[in-house]
Amino acid sequence: MRRGLLLAAAVLLIAPLAARPLAAQQGVWVGPQAPLDSSRAALRDAVIRLRDSVSSVGAAAAALQRDFQRTSAQSLVSRARALRDACSGAVATAPGTREVIAHTPMPDNTARNRQAAAIAQLDSLTQVLQACMRDFEELSRPGQGERVRNYANERADRIQPAAGRYHVAIKGLLDALQIEIRPRGAPANPLAG
Repeated sequence: MRRGLLLAAAVLLIAPLAARPLAAQQGVWVGPQAPLDSSRAALRDAVIRLRDSVSSVGAAAAALQRDFQRTSAQSLVSRARALRDACSGAVATAPGTREVIAHTPMPDNTARNRQAAAIAQLDSLTQVLQACMRDFEELSRPGQGERVRNYANERADRIQPAAGRYHVAIKGLLDALQIEIRPRGAPANPLAG
């Protein structure tokens, strides 16, 4: 019995050592990310500002579309106004982000290609956001509740595909530059210093 307990204890102590990952057995060490230089940090910050602005547009569009058939006309106009304001804020943020993306030095051709793709998608997103601002400027006026009910969802639906294409392009650029942006609310990387 005692011998069996000793054997079990030995197995429990040795098993974790034997089950080390292959990378650890080969001497690979995973540590914190290297700190960003000033140009990559500025790019990260600009991308985060625009991400937050575009997220508020998505939230306002979702609020507009939520139970729109049963919502009062006045509430729909108020939601249209909130979407107009969110689009306006994102449009105001976009030129600064574009400027930072365009002027961040790229280390290689892959990064330069991804930079061009990110700029093209940002320009496309900006056009969609400007149209949103124009459309919802008119729809946010008093007495437009039924127009909002009948036409606003289709107009709001144009935003998400453009935002999605931009996010894919900017993720490719950030990956090429080894910049990690964690989603809002995500815990810090435990390997980061």
